Amino acid sequence: MGAQPLVSVLMPAYNCAAFIKQAINSIINQTYTNWELLIADDCSKDNTRKIAEGYTDPRIKFYHNTQNLGYLQTWNKLAALAKGEYITFQDADDYCAPNRIELLLNYMLTNPTCGACGSNYIWVSEDDKELKQSNFELTHAGITKAMPAKYEFIGSALMIKKEVLSTIGYYNLFFDRMGGEDHYWLYLITEKYEVANITQHLYYYRYNTQSVSGNLTNNPKKIFTGELIDTLINQRKTTGTDDLADGNTDKLNKWYTQKAAPFLNNKAHLYSYLSKRRFYEGHKQQALQLAFMAIKLKPFNINYIKDYFYFFKNKNN
Repeated sequence: MGAQPLVSVLMPAYNCAAFIKQAINSIINQTYTNWELLIADDCSKDNTRKIAEGYTDPRIKFYHNTQNLGYLQTWNKLAALAKGEYITFQDADDYCAPNRIELLLNYMLTNPTCGACGSNYIWVSEDDKELKQSNFELTHAGITKAMPAKYEFIGSALMIKKEVLSTIGYYNLFFDRMGGEDHYWLYLITEKYEVANITQHLYYYRYNTQSVSGNLTNNPKKIFTGELIDTLINQRKTTGTDDLADGNTDKLNKWYTQKAAPFLNNKAHLYSYLSKRRFYEGHKQQALQLAFMAIKLKPFNINYIKDYFYFFKNKNN
């Protein structure tokens, strides 16, 4: 490969005791060895921090939070501390193929105009069963044309040049604890740099019901984050700017509140909506649990009861 630039790997971690060892091991076992792994435990309530600190590899560095900041702010903190010329990410409940860093870095070194490179991924369950594989667009033109209707990447599988942070900035704090920050951020990158995916499936994304994107019951506004980002990207495609970039956060918060109002005022409706969403995403056990929670709140709602029995009947299909 010639030059061996330092690659910084960012790993925010929260309540991932069941998975973080697999995540860290997948970095230690990389074929490319000139990396640093920056881990920040976000005040986990389980043994995440203790497990991480059991590693003595000098390339692993700890920057634990003293208060819970959430994924976005923790990511921004680690990105600012990264010393590598290139930065990649590894969520603490995911893992990656042993040649992931080598292949991503090789692409970026041989394509110097590329500011961000990702790969295809394999979606796995909490017990490592393969659920599906991605088949992303590979070229800058294909990726940008597809957005925002389709997001042809997964944020945690990206590698970026460090200079991207000084040019584009970090994750926008508007998305704090909402998810979706990487989609908006990557589109900003596409306006200044070429982006690409490589064909190999190098990242194993674990569907975690308690992650920011997986757990929608604690904040109904998160249901509409994708719709908001679609709107912002379409604004940028049309006008070159958007409401968030222009500082119209009051307008955006009002839009969020109006969208989420039916769910904020009716928890059973929220559970019922999410049960259907999770069922058709393929998360049938979670769909059953959510449908049951709706029935507990509104036991005489015939539609909730019908949904539950339909999900139960088709849980193995």
